[in-house]
Amino acid sequence: MESKYFFISLNANETLVFLQSDTVEAKNIHVRLGDTEMFKDIFEKIKGKLCKIDFLGLCDEDDVEYFIHGQRIKIHEFYNPDKNWENDIALIKLAESVPHLAGDKAPHIQAVKLNDGYIRNFPDENDTCFFQGWGCTKSGGSVNKNALQVQIPIYPNDKCSRTWGIDSSIHLCAGMKSATSTMGICPGDSGGPLVCLRGDTWYQVGVASFTSKYNPGKYPGAFARVSTYYDWIRKQIS
Repeated sequence: MESKYFFISLNANETLVFLQSDTVEAKNIHVRLGDTEMFKDIFEKIKGKLCKIDFLGLCDEDDVEYFIHGQRIKIHEFYNPDKNWENDIALIKLAESVPHLAGDKAPHIQAVKLNDGYIRNFPDENDTCFFQGWGCTKSGGSVNKNALQVQIPIYPNDKCSRTWGIDSSIHLCAGMKSATSTMGICPGDSGGPLVCLRGDTWYQVGVASFTSKYNPGKYPGAFARVSTYYDWIRKQIS
């Protein structure tokens, strides 16, 4: 995937991750888990490999990372970028299981629970939600070397639909602009996970889909609604 980077979310299935459909154009896909730094120099790459085997016991748990090849890509069969990015979701089946799920030594790599839609009115404006991605921090800016995380508010469904002319049953919106700050997604954030807290559990509720290319700070970001695609995801797993 030349010059194109994206965030993935690890499903509870040991070998499945999912992302935005528009990011899966390349023939060769690989996944790096346990790290949020996009560009690494040769010394950082060597350190990552040594930490995986706990070389000399000098590494912290957060230094461990895994590089796993993708085996198969499944783009949603009704993905339509020409119609408000409908069904903007895809899956990658990994060539091998993620080691930490087998009880290995990378507790900072965890599977996220998917929003299956059984919690009513979730998420809403009162939920605590976070987004993480490499996108720009200002209009026209470049992607960041390190992933950034921001607490981001859920935008009301009716306003989301009116803003973008989209179906709120398959998309949700998050982000806002106030007098003092702008919180939201930016070009370069595509595929990033939107996670929200309900009770003591974090759920992934969205996959970053699109925002305004030229004025991202003025509009809420649109996300593929995970609960809508939960049955589709389960079908691909089975």
